[in-house]
Amino acid sequence: MVGFRPGRANETPVCRKPGRRCPAVSNRAETKFCVAALRCKQVTAGQMRGGALGWRFCPARPCMNPRDSTTTLQSPVLLRTIRDTDLDAALRVQAACYPPAMQEAADVVLARIRAAGDTSFVAECDGEVCAYVFAYRSRQGAVTPLDARFDVAEDGDTLYIHDLSVSPAAAGRGLARLLVEQLQALARVRGLSNCALVSVQSSQAFWERLGFRATDCAGEEARVALATYPPVALYMCSGA
Repeated sequence: MVGFRPGRANETPVCRKPGRRCPAVSNRAETKFCVAALRCKQVTAGQMRGGALGWRFCPARPCMNPRDSTTTLQSPVLLRTIRDTDLDAALRVQAACYPPAMQEAADVVLARIRAAGDTSFVAECDGEVCAYVFAYRSRQGAVTPLDARFDVAEDGDTLYIHDLSVSPAAAGRGLARLLVEQLQALARVRGLSNCALVSVQSSQAFWERLGFRATDCAGEEARVALATYPPVALYMCSGA
């Protein structure tokens, strides 16, 4: 799902300052992206898989930082992994982004934080959570029903993006694109070949600009799960 009205304002990067790209992460490689004005830290893929570190985001592109679990974007925005204590804030963002029929229960959201906290993130604006994304390891073609708990597949091949929501107060900062790019990079680090999601609220064009394409989900169970979303809901997939 995507909890904002997609448009060019939501796609704009936080900063368009010119930067240089570090070598791409692989099972051996150490770095992702950096901007010339900032030092790029090194991290092993094993550390990343262990969930022991956060990601540093330079003004335009992400760079992993092994020294801490919370690092800044262009001030005053902070991206970090989600915590149990973010539940109330995430519910507030959800309420601002979705109609009541699409809002998911607090116990379900908390279960997701606990099941997939290392693959789900929040953005803080001026010290308050202003956006979040829930994602977890799954299998290509599988769909999570609306208001259902995550069934994490430890041997899955896909990072499933269940819910991306940006508070209306934070529109125009490029947070949606940055959160998605973070997940795509994370999928590559963890050896996942795909990212997948369900597009709702007329967000298909936004996801297509990020490399996703509508495709068939796998089997009757997935089609029943897709039907729990309001029309028009589309299963979309991209290579990580």
